[in-house]
Amino acid sequence: VDWFIPNDNDDGYEDRNVQVGDTINFTWAGSFPHNVYIHPSQGCSQDGAIVVGATSSNGDSSYTFQSSDVGKMTFACDVGSHCELGQVLKVTVESASSEGTNDPAVTDPPAVTDPPADDSPTDPPNAMKDPPATSSYVDNGNKFLGFALNAILLYAFIAV
Repeated sequence: VDWFIPNDNDDGYEDRNVQVGDTINFTWAGSFPHNVYIHPSQGCSQDGAIVVGATSSNGDSSYTFQSSDVGKMTFACDVGSHCELGQVLKVTVESASSEGTNDPAVTDPPAVTDPPADDSPTDPPNAMKDPPATSSYVDNGNKFLGFALNAILLYAFIAV
């Protein structure tokens, strides 16, 4: 999925159908940062949101659907008001079948391989790694960016 804020010439993201075991990939690049969250609210409410891809200007993130995901899921960008501006993807997850999906943005799961020879533990497929150390401005990046942009726009409006 090419992850961006839809504009007036774009209708946004079409709903997708996937199956348990499929993987969806989000990619983004440019001057505006994005992230990917699962929104249990099915809308832009961030209550209970689960991070899939951390905030960055150039990023990619993937999510593999599990049996516990069967039903409707909503993925959204929580940077500023990106979600409210349409950076939202709704997905219907169905139980696995032998037919797979026809959606090019969704891939079949990788072939099962033997476990590592040293029997070392592995992370689950959707485990988030520890984020890099950041300042409090980055930790609260969404709120700070929104506040900063609003302050700049207000100053520009008053100055005119």
